[in-house]
Amino acid sequence: MTVAAQSVVSKSRIVEDGGTGPFKVVMQEESSLAAHTVFVPQDLSPFGQDNPLPVLIWGNGACSNSPWEHYKFLNEIASHGFIVVATGYIPMDDTPYQGPMSTTQQQIEGIDWVMAQNQDPQSAYYQKLDTRNICVAGMSCGGLQSLFNCADPRIKALMICNSGLFNQQNAHTAVGGMPMPPKEKLEELHTPVLYILGGKEDIAYENGMDDFRRITHVPAIAVNYPVGHGGTYREAHGGEFTIPALAWLQWQLKGDRQAAKMFLAPDCGISKRPRWTIEKNGLVDGSRDGFSKVNMPLFQTKYTADPSPLVVGDTLFLYTSHDASLEDIPDLNERSSAGFFMYDWLLWSTTDMVNWTEHGAVASLKDFAWRSRENGAWAIQTVARNGKYYLYAPLHGHGIGVLVSDSPYGPFHDPLGKPLVWQQEHWEDIDPTVFIDDDGQAYMYWGNPNTYWVKLNEDMISTKGEIHKLPYHIEHYQEGPWLYKRGAHYYLAYATTCCPEALGYAMSDSPEGPWQSKGYIMRPTQRDRGNHPGICDYKGRSYVFGQDYDLMHLDTFVHHERRSVSAAEIHYNADGTIQPISYWLDLPPLQQLQWFDPYRRVEAETMNWGKGLKTAKMGIPNSGVVADMPASTGRRNMYVYDINDGEYIRIQGVDFGEPGAGRFSAAAASTGHCTLTLRLDSTDGPVIGTIDIRDTGSSDIYQTFAAKIEGAKGVHDLFLCFSDTAGDTHLDYWRFDR
Repeated sequence: MTVAAQSVVSKSRIVEDGGTGPFKVVMQEESSLAAHTVFVPQDLSPFGQDNPLPVLIWGNGACSNSPWEHYKFLNEIASHGFIVVATGYIPMDDTPYQGPMSTTQQQIEGIDWVMAQNQDPQSAYYQKLDTRNICVAGMSCGGLQSLFNCADPRIKALMICNSGLFNQQNAHTAVGGMPMPPKEKLEELHTPVLYILGGKEDIAYENGMDDFRRITHVPAIAVNYPVGHGGTYREAHGGEFTIPALAWLQWQLKGDRQAAKMFLAPDCGISKRPRWTIEKNGLVDGSRDGFSKVNMPLFQTKYTADPSPLVVGDTLFLYTSHDASLEDIPDLNERSSAGFFMYDWLLWSTTDMVNWTEHGAVASLKDFAWRSRENGAWAIQTVARNGKYYLYAPLHGHGIGVLVSDSPYGPFHDPLGKPLVWQQEHWEDIDPTVFIDDDGQAYMYWGNPNTYWVKLNEDMISTKGEIHKLPYHIEHYQEGPWLYKRGAHYYLAYATTCCPEALGYAMSDSPEGPWQSKGYIMRPTQRDRGNHPGICDYKGRSYVFGQDYDLMHLDTFVHHERRSVSAAEIHYNADGTIQPISYWLDLPPLQQLQWFDPYRRVEAETMNWGKGLKTAKMGIPNSGVVADMPASTGRRNMYVYDINDGEYIRIQGVDFGEPGAGRFSAAAASTGHCTLTLRLDSTDGPVIGTIDIRDTGSSDIYQTFAAKIEGAKGVHDLFLCFSDTAGDTHLDYWRFDR
């Protein structure tokens, strides 16, 4: 369909005084969009680039070509700051529509129209529509139309009302003319999805609930209100169905955390409303057991990307870049931006692959005095040689620099005071990877979109010979190379052509190439945008690390560059090729390599899961202002803070042994109070002990709080659950004693 950009209102109607929301709505037909009805605030002046209208695309029940049964529901939603584009002709009264059925294509036409209007300077909607935040939804047949269109990459959320895909056993009950995608269509979902059903009396109940139970790769929620298939759409302001629908849209398209409470936690808002029931898959509310059954991102206290693993003895160190959290972006005008805000690099370590200790910032842009930018701490790699550790970092527009340390923890310093490599004729010097071959020769690869390499001298801070540019393009190569050797084979893994980026790789018999693409380690998916590989062997297993947006997606699907590192085990075929893996969330969680010992000092920033908590180095507040950052500090004690009710630290696979633990102690500081409850296996599992952290006089004055422990024997997951919080509490470390 070719969408005419300019539009004239041909028919309009005010419904229920424009709705109860803050923006009074008009329902109208637009000359540029045949066979559609638009619900939009009458006054568009409050909306613009900084406050655009999110979009709801709606398909009607019975595939009706008019929203005559749903206009009160849609009108009410629009009055809360949305534009709604419904398939079909405007209902000027309550007369049932009689005419041809709507089509699945009309929803796509609605999206196309929204995109075109937002880009047309002559349109009343110019730069007032949030085309990054589009929900496609529908009732009954309209729900089937929405599922048919679910793979469209422009969609950010789905809402399926009184609907669900038919299976082979009941397909004969469908009304003629309905779209009939198979259940396999659910595999194409790449956004969160909400099912709103009318209880067991709803003829779509079995289909919808069967859909919900099959969906394990994206967040899925099913809510039921026992009114049957017709729902409450025709009641005043859409009735009860408007409540979860509006909350869903405000959460998914506006990032409204208050609206999210309608669905999150065991005592969520919808469960408190009479007659409503709710079910959620593990990606929505896996917090009860710390998402133990889901392969979630490794770290939650900070957003991370560009993983760089390094094995030193018994420990796997993981260096990452750092996407700033909202509060750490110094420019208030940039906090709603979708761009990259990266100021420093972080370090984490593990000995069991499931419980990780954070070590904070290992270096920052400040450590390169010759930098020209205060943002741009992009992908690094750290390697070890002759007892020293070399951190290679891109300084975008100024080549690649190197820092050196005597310890993997730092402090790192700049031995050159200038770039190691800088091709001033272009800006392609990013994403360095360094590998030392068996004969001692070191190589560095880098580049986007072209691939470059150079030999390094044994000092690792100077180059040997000229820079080489590959005279060919490795299939799908985009950026983020990772060079390594395994057996007789050399590997160059990389992020593939954007967007979305996947994980690809090539192989060679020489570190200098030629490189032959071997396809994907992980195929492209609309569930992700960027990626970046880091690969290593550790304790007899092979792992690939990459990045995604799955942690951010627990809060919002409004796009920001707030990424998180995930990992998966990989396996090699006899010929050296890598067996492809599924997307992170579709894989089982990593296996724990050894049980966790609780009878020692355990840093509070050691965890398997701790979403909502924050961490910092002692005496160094988190900051996104490079000038305020210290030079690389090296290893320094850290603490956990920003502790709120309902948050917790999960430690996986804790071995209490026999006869078990008898005492627990923790070092904490507080300006108020906090109850720390120790539970086994889930946030509502057996209580083995409780301590009350009291006011210590300052958040910098630490005291030891202790409690008797009962019932902690054998191997369990340990949950440190926080409640009754007031003031500011910091947690330094904890330990068990027998």
